[in-house]
Amino acid sequence: MYERQDAPIHEATHRGFNELRQVNSPAVPQKVATPQEEYMVRALMFRNFGDLEDPNARNSQVTVGKGLGQMRPDILNNVEAAAQQEIKRRHPMGPN
Repeated sequence: MYERQDAPIHEATHRGFNELRQVNSPAVPQKVATPQEEYMVRALMFRNFGDLEDPNARNSQVTVGKGLGQMRPDILNNVEAAAQQEIKRRHPMGPN
């Protein structure tokens, strides 16, 4: 069975969304497994890692991957900021 190499990162990002949902973060959709969440996860991956199907297409300035429509950078920035704040809240002394 073939499994994409980016699948663990993709699923970990969904788990991160669930963690943010548990603290009622307004940065993530409050319903689980919505198309909007899937677009956000894919857009975050594309922004941070480029097109994983085409490694030559890396461009961190692109707002979203192929076929995902438009995902505004401010929405993605809000998700990343919320995740950073939650990590800081859980580990106020920094990484252990």
